[in-house]
Amino acid sequence: MKFDVLVESILATTEGPIVIIGGIHGDEPAGNIAAKKYEGKKGIVVIADVNKTGERRLDGVDPNRHFDKKDSLPIEDEILSKIEDQKPRMVIALHEDDTTDEVYAYCSPGMEDKVKAALKSLDVPLAKSAIGDKTDEGVIVRGHLPTAGTLERALRKRDIPSVTFETPVESYDLKDRVDLHVKLVNFLLLDIV
Repeated sequence: MKFDVLVESILATTEGPIVIIGGIHGDEPAGNIAAKKYEGKKGIVVIADVNKTGERRLDGVDPNRHFDKKDSLPIEDEILSKIEDQKPRMVIALHEDDTTDEVYAYCSPGMEDKVKAALKSLDVPLAKSAIGDKTDEGVIVRGHLPTAGTLERALRKRDIPSVTFETPVESYDLKDRVDLHVKLVNFLLLDIV
């Protein structure tokens, strides 16, 4: 599916923007690269290059495990503030997983059918489970994911719909992982308009 001028203009004239975030973990470059492909598109706000260290941790702390906690990093507070200020209709977080060979996602309740359709459109193996949670056609809606302290959990507390896509680090090269993220984002954007 192609992101084009028509989609961009529809997104720009409807309710709040879509926020796409990548690069929370510095060792997950595909999501960051994919997110940056949407910079400058109308109706989309990109938050990228959050963690430029090349490592999972930032200042010794996992930057996606302390949102809404007393020991949150300043960058986590900044991200939440920016998202809340935007009043988005949805947040799409792009991550990578080095513990599986398959693609999966977790999302806000009510979004599972759209997310399942996006995953199916890839025609790649979908995870049957991820980090201890069973998936339904690659999608986790209720389980221990999203973990406490994650952006996704913080967004749920604020009733901001979100989806997190996870691509497998070991199964695909960087270019292919970027392409998977872009295809998933495009599918959701086209489904919204």
